Amino acid sequence: MKKYTVLVIMVLILGLTITSCQKTLPNSADSCSQNAVQSYYDDYSKILSSWEDADKVAGATGRISLGPIILTMQSVKRELDFSTPPTCLEAGVGKVVLGMESSIDGYIAFMKESDNGVIADYFSNGSKLMSTGNGDIEKTLKCAPNCD
Repeated sequence: MKKYTVLVIMVLILGLTITSCQKTLPNSADSCSQNAVQSYYDDYSKILSSWEDADKVAGATGRISLGPIILTMQSVKRELDFSTPPTCLEAGVGKVVLGMESSIDGYIAFMKESDNGVIADYFSNGSKLMSTGNGDIEKTLKCAPNCD
């Protein structure tokens, strides 16, 4: 009986998390107007700030205690992944999400005491993807709606 109660609670929490993530950012995929891009970017910046906070804490946490931090990072990544950016920001946001995923994989590899080269590759790839994605987003922010 206790197993079913725990399962029901976990499903409810997951459902609430997914529902709240889907409502975080406005659905502005049809418009790349300056207002739509700026509105999305304002919300994106808040999500990115949450990511940076979690990443900083994870970097200062011992491998045995990383589990809860990684869950937070996965939640932030899902929040961004479930958002609906304007079409002109989709590629940049996609790169940032992939970068977050690679960083999370790096922390998981660190927890599993994987080879240092493997761990470094995850973090390097994550950093490059996030940097490129953020650059794409900021470039679009400056030129919208007339980006080439």
